[in-house]
Amino acid sequence: MAANQRHSAWLRPTPERSGGGGMSRRVTQRDIARMTGVSQATVSLVLNNRTGDDVRIAPETRQRVLDAIRATGYVSEHHTS
Repeated sequence: MAANQRHSAWLRPTPERSGGGGMSRRVTQRDIARMTGVSQATVSLVLNNRTGDDVRIAPETRQRVLDAIRATGYVSEHHTS
């Protein structure tokens, strides 16, 4: 099993981890960064869709971060109520 698969399994809530249907721990940008092997700043840049001469993120890295965001169900704190 690849390292990022181990981490995504760790981040996914399960009944055992969430107390049988209770609140589970929110996935953070820091979690995504650890899971994908990039900095939290890189995760932020990807989330904010930053591109251009001042931002250089390899397409493979950007895709890895986006895949992890989808796999974990990450939701930005700004989009929650």
